[in-house]
Amino acid sequence: MAFTTERITDMICRRLEEYGYDYGGHMSPKLYPIYLKVAGVIQIRLGLPKGFLKANMADQELFKQVREVLDIMLPPKEREEKGE
Repeated sequence: MAFTTERITDMICRRLEEYGYDYGGHMSPKLYPIYLKVAGVIQIRLGLPKGFLKANMADQELFKQVREVLDIMLPPKEREEKGE
């Protein structure tokens, strides 16, 4: 269960990093409030109970659902090709 929480937190924070927030593998105090807002919206959109990261759901299904909502909220930014 802790692995699920870490993986989803990392997924959200890495996406926020694409949008210019500092993450680098650990959450800074500046990032934490934004992360909480994003996690809260994901929780509401998926109709998950409060504390959903601690819930005992099938991991792969939860990851898939979180990724789909995250893609809607914060679409992945395209990587720029370097050297061309």
